[in-house]
Amino acid sequence: MDWTLAIARNLTSLRQIAASLFAMAGLNPLQPTASLPRHIHAAVLSILRPAEAAMRRLIVIAARDLVVTLTPAERARIAKSALPAPTSRTGIFLNGRPVQPDDLARARHTQNMNNTPASGGQAIARVPAFCLFDPLKRFGAQRRGRPQAIPRIRFDLDAAAPPNQPSRQKTSPDDPISATQLCRRLAALQTALDDLPGQAQRLARWRARRLLRRGRPGRLSPMRPGSPPGHRSHGTHPVDEVLHHCHGLAVDVAMRNDTS
Repeated sequence: MDWTLAIARNLTSLRQIAASLFAMAGLNPLQPTASLPRHIHAAVLSILRPAEAAMRRLIVIAARDLVVTLTPAERARIAKSALPAPTSRTGIFLNGRPVQPDDLARARHTQNMNNTPASGGQAIARVPAFCLFDPLKRFGAQRRGRPQAIPRIRFDLDAAAPPNQPSRQKTSPDDPISATQLCRRLAALQTALDDLPGQAQRLARWRARRLLRRGRPGRLSPMRPGSPPGHRSHGTHPVDEVLHHCHGLAVDVAMRNDTS
């Protein structure tokens, strides 16, 4: 199997798909848009989900043979996090560990650096990191939308008729909805496409940390069981074919690693 050729082909296809998403929404990667019409937002999201899933599987393929050695400081921090949480719950805790004042000061400094105004007086927008993990499936009945019936409570017993039920506002395909989160996901995808080796290193470091946390609850794989997010059995968009190829190769890589 020529992994280098497979990675190059799928990476090129995903870059073309990402460019088409920016063009479809009329977005600039450096200038996020506050809102988009509802139908455009839904169309972009329907392609973005499988594109993100394909990118995660491409990262799994690229990190198949990477071996990362953690620093002694990282090993000590992981070993310390494995200790039982203290019984006293006074103070500020994060993941079962007390947060020290130095950590809070360092976090404030990092936040201030991310929001430092540039030379033109505008704040520098930090591009979010691409999420390496599939969202987990939700099992059970999921209730979508608003309830059809609205309870009517009466306090005036002398009223001849109950108050009118407020009418549900109808939505239009042209209604503007917030596109902030969509722009952040598109920017993260573009960043991952431009730095696939760096994303593979991120995944390799996560695997090294997971080995040290063996026996503790947590994710075992960046891919969720079953079909990937955005999978469509009869999809006609090019992203569906890319996702199909990347998922098959990533599953092959995962099976090789499990049997080795």
